[in-house]
Order: sequence, then structure tokens, then C-alpha cells
Amino acid sequence: MVKAAAEVHFMAYPDSNLESQFKTFMNEVMTGASARRNEIAHGVVRMAPLLIEEKGGLKMQFFLYPPYYASNKLRLDRIDTADGKQRAWYKPKYIYSSAEINRFSDGFRELMPRFAEIIGPMLTARKSVPRPSLPPTSP
Repeated sequence: MVKAAAEVHFMAYPDSNLESQFKTFMNEVMTGASARRNEIAHGVVRMAPLLIEEKGGLKMQFFLYPPYYASNKLRLDRIDTADGKQRAWYKPKYIYSSAEINRFSDGFRELMPRFAEIIGPMLTARKSVPRPSLPPTSP
């Protein structure tokens, strides 16, 4: 959505230097942050048992997994044909604990000042250049 809005902005207020900075920043964001954001936004939380060796027992913890319908986020692990029925078993391509999600959050937060650095001049350009007037509407 931000890229689409910027495309309209640069058509109305051309600035090749600022547009280049914006595109560079967006390419960086799209290669990593965007994919992580989507995994977090569309992931599902599931409970998983963890073996706690020092206590000799199990502890249940919660993790963020890809949803079952997200086939591009799952990897085929094996196929069983038990009871004459074929079953496919998949492994998730990611499993995030709160520690990973917190690190992603810190990374997203670090993007904000850089984003503001680019957006600031874009907003200033909109205020300094007169907007084209729209033709009057007829009743």
C-alpha cells in the first residue's frame, strides 16, 4: 500500500533523488521485514511440549506456526499409507517463540526513523506545491 501511494505521490510531485531513496528503502524492507510481518500477522499460536532436562519433566510452551492452509510455509516431511489411507505430514518452515517475535519487533522499530527521514520531505513537497484544482461539479 505504501508503494502504491508513493507511486501516485511521485507522479504528482516528481523528485528523482527522493524516489530513488524511497525505492532503495522499500527494497530493503520487502526482502526481509515484509515477509516476517506476514508470518506474524497470519501465523497461528499452538502449544508444544518441551522436555525440561534439569527437572526431568515436560513443560508446555506456545509458539507461532504457519497456518495449515499456507502450503508455501510448509515442507512435506513424509507420506504414510496406514490403514489403506494416505496421509501427508508437513513440517513448518518457521516456528517463532516470543524471543524471535520480540527481536522482529525491535527490527521493525529500528525502521521507523529511516522511514520518517524519507517520508518527511515527501510531506513537505505536498505542502509546498499547489494542488491542481478540480473542475466544478454540476448539480
